[in-house]
Amino acid sequence: MMVIETEDINAWYRLAVDKDLPIKEELTNQKWGHRSFRLTDPNGITLYIFQDRLN
Repeated sequence: MMVIETEDINAWYRLAVDKDLPIKEELTNQKWGHRSFRLTDPNGITLYIFQDRLN
């Protein structure tokens, strides 16, 4: 698994959708303060991309 923090989660999500990437968890507001989504890369690695909503 790889975790990536971004300042613009909506832009990353739009890019993933536009490129038809295999999204495993849709864009979600997590109860611990992250807005995130998950996808899997071609090698099977899970990518967790998030933005901290608390800052």
